[in-house]
Parts: sequence; C-alpha cells; structure tokens
Amino acid sequence: MIAVNVSRTWSAVLAGKADAADVTLGAWAQIKDADLEAHADAVLGVYRNVVVTAYDIDGWSRGEDNRVTFRGRPSETWAHLVGQPVPGEPWTQGQARPVKVLPTAAVAGGDAAVEETPEGRRAVVGGYVLTVPAPGSALLQVPPGARSPSASAPAERRGPAPARVRPCAP
Repeated sequence: MIAVNVSRTWSAVLAGKADAADVTLGAWAQIKDADLEAHADAVLGVYRNVVVTAYDIDGWSRGEDNRVTFRGRPSETWAHLVGQPVPGEPWTQGQARPVKVLPTAAVAGGDAAVEETPEGRRAVVGGYVLTVPAPGSALLQVPPGARSPSASAPAERRGPAPARVRPCAP
C-alpha cells in the first residue's frame, strides 16, 4: 500500500476545481521500482493526516520526469479507511516527502493470537501487550524504549471531522 500526502492539492478538490482521483493517482516523485513491485496494490490519499481517498491500483506508468502515475479504481477493500487517521506514522510539519510505503499486511491487520488470563483477554503484538479486562476498557503495556500511543475518544464522542477534512465518496 502506498500513501500519498495530497495536502498541497486537496484544496482544489474541495473547491470543485480538481478531481479526487486525479489528485490521488497523479504524478508522484521518488518512488522506487522495488517499492512499486512490492507495495503498489492500493493507494491512499491523505489530507491533514486523515485518509480522504482509497484506490485499488490496476497499474502505473513512469513519465519522462521519473514521476509515477497510478491507474486505479475506488477501493471497496480499503474504503473503511476513508475518514480515519493515516495508517502508520503521520506526516509532520516540514516533512518534504509526500509518499509513504506501507506494508499492506500490517494495514489489513487481523486478529492476533489471544489468550484468556485471570486479568482478561490478552494479546501481544511487537512487544506491546494489550489486555482487555472487560468490554469497553483496555490496558496497553508499552515495551521499554517504545513510544506510547495516544488514546482518543470513541468516534461517537469526537463528533464529525473538521469541515476542511471531507472524505471523498468513492
């Protein structure tokens, strides 16, 4: 999976002056052939670290300027990511590279092996230990030296996305 930061061009989509597909699938620099071979099954358009588009990639071409243009169709598989935070690390202010390669299997997720313990249901992924003692609560133990993810309120309490972050209908 490839994520592209559309922050520079998404305002044109919001203003009705550009097409979301063209902006997302458009010409992208600095993508290695090996990354395309391994990860170009889907592309996510990301605006302000929120996924606004998701496309299955049918193919790509590299122009004379070495930029890659994808051919794709709206994704049913990844449509659930639209309106969600970008998978993986978010872009930070000043970060110049607008393309990120994400392992599709990591984004696809799935269930980790879960064991029943006296403390609750427990799963270990990459050294992180998640224990769910009761529905609606969870405890995350972070491995030494790792960053602790921030907790967020459930979607129904957060309210709608800000007006400028408008997911595109596939």
